[in-house]
Amino acid sequence: MDYKLYEIEDFVSDESYLRYYFKLNNNDVDFWQDWISTHPEKLDIIICADNLISILFLQLPEEEFQKECERIRESVKLINDYPKGSNAKTPKISFLFRQYRFPLLAAASVLFIMLTGIFYFLYHSKNNDTAIAIEILGKDKTSNENDSKFPQKLRLEDGTVVTLQPGARLIYPPHFLKNKREVYLTGEAFFVVSKNAQRPFYVYYNNIVTHVLGTSFNVKIDKKKREVEVSVRTGRVEVSERVSEPHDVRCHVKNKGVVLTPNQKVIYKEETKNFESGIVDDPLPVNLHEASASQQHILSKAVDNENLIVEEVPLSEIIKSLENTYQITIEVDDDKINNYHFSGDISNMNLFAKLNTICKAVGIGYEIKGTKILMSSHKG
Repeated sequence: MDYKLYEIEDFVSDESYLRYYFKLNNNDVDFWQDWISTHPEKLDIIICADNLISILFLQLPEEEFQKECERIRESVKLINDYPKGSNAKTPKISFLFRQYRFPLLAAASVLFIMLTGIFYFLYHSKNNDTAIAIEILGKDKTSNENDSKFPQKLRLEDGTVVTLQPGARLIYPPHFLKNKREVYLTGEAFFVVSKNAQRPFYVYYNNIVTHVLGTSFNVKIDKKKREVEVSVRTGRVEVSERVSEPHDVRCHVKNKGVVLTPNQKVIYKEETKNFESGIVDDPLPVNLHEASASQQHILSKAVDNENLIVEEVPLSEIIKSLENTYQITIEVDDDKINNYHFSGDISNMNLFAKLNTICKAVGIGYEIKGTKILMSSHKG
C-alpha cells in the first residue's frame, strides 16, 4: 500500500494508523513513527488527520463521547443543508470543518458514520473486557498490561507464573477464592500454573474458559480474527464455552468443548462457535518416564540434542518411542509399516523433521489428522 498517496480521510480510516494514534499496538507505533519521520511532506495532512481523530478521542468519558458524536452530526447536517452557490455567510460550525472541509459533502457524512462506528467499537472493546472481568472476578481486581516490546513475567499469589506477550493484559483478583483461581486475559500469555487440585485455575476471555488443575499452556487471543487459540505444553487443559453463570463451577462446561493434552492445541472461532483441535506447530518432548528402557535409549539422546544414529530399528519401536516422548498418538493405515526397519541419522531434529526423514527413507508418507498423526503406505 502506498501511504504517500494518503489523504486525511485515508489516515483516519486506516486501522493500523488508529492503533498507532491510540498506542494500542507497539508494532504500529514503531512503523508510523518511522514513516512520519521519513515523510515530512505529509506532516500537514497527518496533523489534520490527528485533529479529526481527536474529535472522537477514546479516553473521553462516555457522556463526553456522546456529546462529541452529536456535535459532529450537527456539523455535518449544517454543511449538507447549506445552499449550494449561495453568497450567504457560512454558518458557524466546528473548527475542524471550518478548517478542513472535504471536497465532497457526502464524503464527510460517510466518513463520520464510518469513524463513529470504528471509534465506538474500539472504545467499548476494552470496556467490554473490563465489564466481563468484573462480572467474573468482582470489582476488587488488579490489572497488569504489557505495553513494552518484550515479554513480561508476572507471578501471582499462588505461585503461578504468567508470561505476558507485548500488548497482553491480565485482570486478576488480589486474592484468589478458596475453591478456585480465576483470571481474565486479552492478548497472548503463557501460563505455568501451580498445582492445587482443590483450587482449579480458570482463564477467561469473552465466552471462552480454559480450565486447568496444574499445567503449562499458552493462550492467544486474536480479536481481529475473532479467534482464541489454546496450546498445551504439559498437563491437561479443558477449553469450553462459558455460560451465563460464571461463579457456578458446575456451569463452566457445556456439551461443546475439548480436552487438550501435551502438544495439542485448539482454535475457537467466535463466528462459527466451533472448536478445531490439532497438533502444535512445534511439538516438544514431554517426558520419557513411560517409555521402556530400550525406547529411552533410542530417544534420550534426541531429547538432549546429541547425536542420534540408529541402525535397523523396527518402525513399531520408533513409533512407540515418539508417542511416549511427545505424547502424540501415531497410527498406521497398514500393519506392514510396523515391520519396516529404519537406519539413519535423526539428530537435532524436531518431531516433524524426524518423521519426514523416516518416511522418506522407507518410502511412506504421513499426515496430521486432528490431534493424531497417520502414517500411510501411500506417499502424501
